[in-house]
Amino acid sequence: MTVFHVAAEGYGQQISQEILNWAKEKLTREVVAKLLLATDDKGRTLFHVAAEKYKLQTLREILKCAKEKLTTEEITKFLLATDDKGRKIFHAAADIYELQILQEILKWAKEKLTSEEINKLLLATDHEKMTAWHVIAKRGKLELLEKIRDLAEQNLTIEEIKNKLLFTTDNMGRTVLHMAAETNKLQILQEILKWAKEKLTTEEKTKFLLVTDQKGMTVFHVAANTYELQILHEILKWAKEILTTEEMNNKLLLVADHKGRTFFHVAVEGNKLYILQEIIMWAKEKLTTEEINKILLATDEKGRTVFHLAEMTYQLEMLKEMLK
Repeated sequence: MTVFHVAAEGYGQQISQEILNWAKEKLTREVVAKLLLATDDKGRTLFHVAAEKYKLQTLREILKCAKEKLTTEEITKFLLATDDKGRKIFHAAADIYELQILQEILKWAKEKLTSEEINKLLLATDHEKMTAWHVIAKRGKLELLEKIRDLAEQNLTIEEIKNKLLFTTDNMGRTVLHMAAETNKLQILQEILKWAKEKLTTEEKTKFLLVTDQKGMTVFHVAANTYELQILHEILKWAKEILTTEEMNNKLLLVADHKGRTFFHVAVEGNKLYILQEIIMWAKEKLTTEEINKILLATDEKGRTVFHLAEMTYQLEMLKEMLK
């Protein structure tokens, strides 16, 4: 760990900036380059540390110093430096969701890196198997997501976009769609669905919608536990477009997670019965009485139907009213 790391780890930003300015004035280019590329015992460069501490002005000064002092080869090392959590500075910048800093890195990467190196930057995963794309989807910054998408469009093949960004899952088996729904990020979810519609075949769209995470949950299960009704509406709207009635019934509504819970169980258990209204109206139009009963009488691992859960959460009368 260098004195740069210690200063960045501290509470004040001014000390870090003063040390950087002193180094630029007093030290040779080669020494400043070594300091910028040096890593601590956690594999973190100065940029990683400052990002963790959310020191935005220090990050700007680091980038400015790096642009002035580093050679092309050193710039590549700087941009592709990875800490022991598997994060490049791209991940670190995405994690603090600061648009200006990420834009600077993206612009710099386009100017200085080869197409192959940009690919490494875009597709790199951290120890949670998350790309910067995942991180931004989770954080919910639409402008950043659009910037990453544009860079991906310019540098990645259609297969890389499909397999390495859209279908890639983190260590919990979640796609970017799961993350957007889980964190109530409606605009992010809409952007992801829009991109998926453009890039995926009909068969791939079905597969994308039905991906289950390590808990056995589809994005439908996740949306059932959200406070943002519009998220469920968007997913349901897309499902109606690409799935047959049989697929809607058997692959969405009757699919159970590892606790034996259907989408209906999750909604009622989370005291969010109100979000079921749209899907119940669809079921009344499209499904037979027998099929509807099968959904309502499905039991979780504790043998509970949605009626049991509705009674436990004081929503039974509301459920009965919706089913009339």
